[in-house]
Amino acid sequence: NYFDTSPDYSDAASERALGEGIAGTPRDRLFIASKFCTPDGHLATDTPADAVVAAVEASLARLKTDYVDLVHIHAVN
Repeated sequence: NYFDTSPDYSDAASERALGEGIAGTPRDRLFIASKFCTPDGHLATDTPADAVVAAVEASLARLKTDYVDLVHIHAVN
């Protein structure tokens, strides 16, 4: 019941496929992890907070859920 995905996996197709795949499953039976990034790649270290929030909200829309259980900061330099 643990799913790890990211917007930059297959140009967000991973999140869209997972969203379709979990449709109808009670959300409390899943643990979903994603990343702070966009389909175009990782966010810059100076990305404004509102852009980070927008990236996560876009992930939620693709996943068709109202929350994720974990959001990784991916590839921290």
